Amino acid sequence: IKLPDFDGYEVCKQLKCDQQTTGIPIIFLSVLNETFNKVQGFAVGAVDYIAKPFQVEEVLARVETHLTIGRLQQKLQNQNLRLLREIEERQRLEESLFAEKELAQVTLQSIGDAVITTDAQGNVRYFNPIAEQLTGWKNHEVQGVPFSTVFLIVDQVTREPVENPISKALLEERIVTLANNTILISHDGTEYPIADSAAPIRDREGQIIGAVIVFHDVTESRNLARQLSWEASHDALTGLINRRGFEQRLIEAIASVQDSNQQHALCYLDLDKFKVVNDTAGHIAGDELLRQITRV
Repeated sequence: IKLPDFDGYEVCKQLKCDQQTTGIPIIFLSVLNETFNKVQGFAVGAVDYIAKPFQVEEVLARVETHLTIGRLQQKLQNQNLRLLREIEERQRLEESLFAEKELAQVTLQSIGDAVITTDAQGNVRYFNPIAEQLTGWKNHEVQGVPFSTVFLIVDQVTREPVENPISKALLEERIVTLANNTILISHDGTEYPIADSAAPIRDREGQIIGAVIVFHDVTESRNLARQLSWEASHDALTGLINRRGFEQRLIEAIASVQDSNQQHALCYLDLDKFKVVNDTAGHIAGDELLRQITRV
């Protein structure tokens, strides 16, 4: 810490501001042992602080710990669902892997998807903050509660209950995904369109010891998909169905006649002398006339 020109704190700060060195963990090793010195070291980006006198074994152990943490953080960014299964396996490792398990738990708290894990009977073991937000339940409220109690999902169109993905993953011993039109009903009645995948969790012997489900709110993407679908089959000016939409309606009408002997009628409406409006008042007026006729 006590260096001329730039002290140790400034060196640490500059290393953390440089893109090439920002990811390198920094440990302070100093005779300065006051709480203020340690707090200042952590404030500029250090991951650890060792006071002199020290044991070499302690330094090496801490270096190895932080290198392990760095490797795990990189893996967490690149392997989402795969690492979630590994996290559940790490919870059953020996005491020597306890620190790695704790790091994985911290990461789960910060990822952007909702994560719920259960035991082999389908009872909740863990909720991360996003899962709490979407379901309306708190982690401490759902420990040991059946997953189906806190994860209510229905079909967006039929409003019929959807099969429990955790139960299906445990029963079929494979990864399962929900249909695209699934709605999650939270504890307070709020509805969220979601996409998810559920998978069984296995121990090192291959035995299923639980399941994990990862899901997220897809309200925005579904609204966009509906908008694009609407635009593909409707006229932008009037909001009426376009040729593609008309042809689809025609196909559906013919199919309904063949299936159930329904009857349909087609009404063709023409606008006499519409060209006169465009020629005399301009196309803007013609467009407005079309919109008004559409509303009528």
